[in-house]
Amino acid sequence: MRPTLRQLQLLIATAENKSFSEAAKAMCLTPPALSIQISQLEESMGISLFERIGRRKCLTPAGEILLASCKAIFEELQNVNIRLTRLKCGMSGELKISAVTSAKFFVPHLLGGFHRLYPDVKFKLTVANRNQIMERIDDNLDDLVIMAHVPENSRVVAVPVLSNPLVVIARPGHRLAKRKKIALVDLEGEDFLFREEGSGTRMMTEQIFKEKGISVNSVMELGSSAAIKQGVMAGLGISIISKHAVWLEIRTKYLIELKLKTLLKPRPWYSVHPEQKELSLLAESFQNFIRINAENIISSVESLRI
Repeated sequence: MRPTLRQLQLLIATAENKSFSEAAKAMCLTPPALSIQISQLEESMGISLFERIGRRKCLTPAGEILLASCKAIFEELQNVNIRLTRLKCGMSGELKISAVTSAKFFVPHLLGGFHRLYPDVKFKLTVANRNQIMERIDDNLDDLVIMAHVPENSRVVAVPVLSNPLVVIARPGHRLAKRKKIALVDLEGEDFLFREEGSGTRMMTEQIFKEKGISVNSVMELGSSAAIKQGVMAGLGISIISKHAVWLEIRTKYLIELKLKTLLKPRPWYSVHPEQKELSLLAESFQNFIRINAENIISSVESLRI
């Protein structure tokens, strides 16, 4: 008996959740039904794929090998689906995308990757602050929106497409610059640059400081990540910013990343649209494309030799 695509999907779900019960819940199955499918997969492979460590289900070395192949299989299936859709229907027209200001540093690269596949597609990209973006969502002005902080209880569909690592930045001459590792508490009392009220980065920064009980000296509010970077370079203070917005300045040593003992928890970037909105074939294809390819596209851009 050969493994089925469904069994491979269940393998991925179990590996990600490290629990039969959680994986079964995610895949709308009962735990016994999922267990039977995994057992049949192991039987067809002729080797154990999972082992129990404490309460967790962990992959065996054979399971790790199969998992990597499974992900490659489903990624290729998605790419085939996109290519077939293009062949059947043609992929053209205008795609209206809006993005919060912090995302403007990487969204064009995602558009470029999609454009190389579908050169007949035209783009209209609007960059705005978070409050303006929320208004655009309410007014249904765009096909898709790229943002990081999605309001709770908002009537939208939010699909994670890219990790959003946050970093603490300073000018090279800052007093903490030569420290190999610092704790968040070391930022206590530091002059700090904040984004404007309502900014997703501002809300995440304030939440981090509140959780850790840290108080900083707010010296200035600035309306964009570009302005934050210039303010830090000017020696006005330090700040927390998306690493995607500042990788070039760090690589060229105009700014430095203060290395933390405990990394800030990354928040994802999302592709967002109103709950009641029916996506066009073009918008759905773009969303699927960036969900699968965004990490690789951005990693390749940020690793370019300068």
